[in-house]
Amino acid sequence: MTNINTSPPKSQSSQITAAKYNTITKEKAGSREVEHQADAESIPSIKISGRALMLSRLFNQNNENTEIPVETNTTDSAITGSKSIVHWLTNEDRTTLEKAYEYANANGIDLRYVDDLASDMAMYRYTKSVTRGDIYDLEGHKVTFDFTDAERNIADRIKNSAAANETRIDRGFLEWVLDSSKPNHAVKFEFLELMVHELPANEAKSNTYSGEDFKSYIGGPNEIVTRVSTEVNTYYTSFKPDYVSINGVGRWLTDSKDGGTEKEQNTTINNLLKQQETLAMTLLQYLISENQNNKHTKT
Repeated sequence: MTNINTSPPKSQSSQITAAKYNTITKEKAGSREVEHQADAESIPSIKISGRALMLSRLFNQNNENTEIPVETNTTDSAITGSKSIVHWLTNEDRTTLEKAYEYANANGIDLRYVDDLASDMAMYRYTKSVTRGDIYDLEGHKVTFDFTDAERNIADRIKNSAAANETRIDRGFLEWVLDSSKPNHAVKFEFLELMVHELPANEAKSNTYSGEDFKSYIGGPNEIVTRVSTEVNTYYTSFKPDYVSINGVGRWLTDSKDGGTEKEQNTTINNLLKQQETLAMTLLQYLISENQNNKHTKT
């Protein structure tokens, strides 16, 4: 699960809006009190760079000059188990996210929308080499997933836009996150569409967006449509393992002429399959919601 630090760098404060103020001083001139009123200098504006925000929120690093190596190993459990998936973001991904954080900060957008985008991009890199097979229930029905109609409309709009070919956001990532057969994204598609348009590769676009739609963060899991086919694949209904282990106790399952033993074996298999179904569905729901449940309070 992605761990994202939502606090600003300790070495820099959040942006301060410049403002003028008046000072009034009094001094004695003989027996007469004189007031002096003067405009003070404007408070200087302190701006946090996109890189500083990216390093702080994703890697918990407060030094803007810190270089975080890109991780590529997805098979060594000692590595995968000790690092957040943001370490698999490429240098190009991180530069894109720097631009996104900078844009969001300049336009008053809640930075957690960018956090969600970063989480999805990291998941894409981390699972890029994984090929997911078909999913069936215990009755042999194929289970598929899809976007809601509203999300599908936005996804199609992004894919068919000219901006999709001009944005600095990785094209492979866009195809992955907009694939309706894997609706396990954390980023809101409305925000993703904005970033596709506002982060062109050539940086020639004049950004005029006001940020009103994303000033307040709206979290929560994205809706998913689940469909179950009417056809039955008998392979998944007739499957019987040669060996089972229940609560740490293993046994070989062999054919027997004894009706009672055969019935016991069938009951054991059915109970095991039910346990496996429960485990599989729990794991599936975890994978689908992994990028959606890691919401942090903005400081």
